Amino acid sequence: MSQTVIRCVGLSKNYGHLRAVSDLNMELREGETISVTGSNGSGKTTLMKMLCGILTPSSGEIFIEKPVGNMSQSSALIPRLTTKENYDFYGVVNSIKRGERERRFKEVAEQFGLDRFKNKRVEELTAGWRQLLSFSVAIMGEPRVLLLDEPTAGVDTLTRQKIWECIMKMAESGCAVVVTSHYQTEVRLCGRNLHMERPVQL
Repeated sequence: MSQTVIRCVGLSKNYGHLRAVSDLNMELREGETISVTGSNGSGKTTLMKMLCGILTPSSGEIFIEKPVGNMSQSSALIPRLTTKENYDFYGVVNSIKRGERERRFKEVAEQFGLDRFKNKRVEELTAGWRQLLSFSVAIMGEPRVLLLDEPTAGVDTLTRQKIWECIMKMAESGCAVVVTSHYQTEVRLCGRNLHMERPVQL
């Protein structure tokens, strides 16, 4: 039987008198994919931030297996660094040795076509190329859990297809994936869906 890599029990997050996430129970095993849907402001990003440790829950518990790859809505890329410099920077943050970083960058560069932009500063890249680089950074540590907050927002159809091909390949290899999306075509690619309701007043 596959191992549980994410478990949330009674998970809640309050902002003052507003409860953004309310008593959430969720479990995900190796290789499972779950889409998180809901209207803007329904708590999707709040949930993702709690899962990756950026936000502390108001109540409840989270168990999550390491390593975790995370791609947030607000890009963590450094605008004045080049594509390759950004990749190397986060490689150092993730304690990946230089030789291994070079190997992994070569792989994603070939897969996504990033090689021709490796010496271009991030601030000069289009939104689609920035998304591909952010996604490449998220998967560099070969995570057991992948948290993706609207990874294809604002990208073209071909870029969306490349990202989802990689997501499904990682799931097949045993990585558990949590992804927020507004696209029904993407939701249908996941094994199941978690629909977030609008926040409630306390």
